[in-house]
Amino acid sequence: MKCHNCNSEVNLFDNYCFKCGTLLKCIKEEKPQKNYLLLMGISFSFCSLFIIGLFAFISYSTSNNPTIYFNDTLFATTKNSNSNLYNFYTTTINYDTKYNFVNIANKKDAIDLIQKESQIQKEKCGNDLVIEEEKKMMDKYNITAINLCEMSMSDIKSIDNTLNQIFTMFPSAKGYMTNLTLMNPNSEDNFIASFEPISKFANANLNISLFPLVIKSSMLLNSNYYLDNDNFQEIVRSSEAAGWFVKNANKDSIIVHEMGHYLSFVALLKKYNIESLIYIKKEDLSKLMELNKELETENFSKDLVNTAYNNYIKNNEFISLLEFQSAISQYSASGVYDETIAEAFHDYYLNGNNATKESLAIIKVLKEWLN
Repeated sequence: MKCHNCNSEVNLFDNYCFKCGTLLKCIKEEKPQKNYLLLMGISFSFCSLFIIGLFAFISYSTSNNPTIYFNDTLFATTKNSNSNLYNFYTTTINYDTKYNFVNIANKKDAIDLIQKESQIQKEKCGNDLVIEEEKKMMDKYNITAINLCEMSMSDIKSIDNTLNQIFTMFPSAKGYMTNLTLMNPNSEDNFIASFEPISKFANANLNISLFPLVIKSSMLLNSNYYLDNDNFQEIVRSSEAAGWFVKNANKDSIIVHEMGHYLSFVALLKKYNIESLIYIKKEDLSKLMELNKELETENFSKDLVNTAYNNYIKNNEFISLLEFQSAISQYSASGVYDETIAEAFHDYYLNGNNATKESLAIIKVLKEWLN
């Protein structure tokens, strides 16, 4: 049997080509296993309404994160013959494990816990070529944990190249992403890729107030697309041709849009002089709540887009804000200001100074606010 990518000899039972790292066959779906630590002798009867509110805040933060490039018909285009399953192309990675009541004394403990969980996922994978590449990318871009397991080496190197170009443009934006990971979708995960800025990963040991918290800021890649290149490429090609995506959008640039969300989020953190969200103590909660309110209301994204728009109409003919957004792409005018920023960055990354004047106006402000 030969690898369909590099033509090397492989074993019939191999999942990967150990010369080029190409996935040879689909991995059977495994039910994700939650890894909750045992809680003994703790009564929740003393939890205050404040704590209940805190959980509601964290849960809302997670569910309110931007997801991108969605289409209700996307799952119907996969090769899944069972309509009850949403992940035909599955990964062994369980990206959303939560830890309750663990010993977290400082930021290093928080980082170690994220990396420990990542290592558990790597051990299920067993592809040494991918693991080695993940380690290089973690070091190069200061990302706490990367888990891409079943992806081909060529696709991983494409992501590496994309991140390299972005962080070369914006070196001060390194260090704010905790996770870059494949994930198995469920019926509600109707996205190709998504940047999830705030989600609770762990809380402290034997501490009824639940502090400190460990927060993850994650880039999620849907296995239905990132492990099915043909379907992925066709969706992006047809969407770009229809004007939904920016001009010249392609499979490899989809993550660029999500990095636009990431850069907008980093600019917001810089506004509040926040160096990291990984380790949150009780005294940090008010600032975290303010930050989350900015995400919920889109005040920050709206201010950035309006600043760029006002600069634009000072130097060009008058157009409405909607026309300003629509000039970038249809998705830019979807009614969400952060999508306008992400699409403008997508346009700038792909087309440079040949991007639309509207995109360039947004990028100018984004650069200023990131410094």
